[in-house]
Amino acid sequence: MTEKTRNVTLVVEGMAPVTKDEIESIINELAELVSKYCGGEITKFILNKDNPAVDVL
Repeated sequence: MTEKTRNVTLVVEGMAPVTKDEIESIINELAELVSKYCGGEITKFILNKDNPAVDVL
């Protein structure tokens, strides 16, 4: 990432014994840090067997 970067996708992966709540907490903390230090718009998605894909534009 540079000062000219306008779009970025960050991936957080979690497997047992990490819980869904822990993953959500990590994602929320990461979003807060990105917002604080980089600004911009943040969209969060959690993928799982019921929601296996998402379009990011």
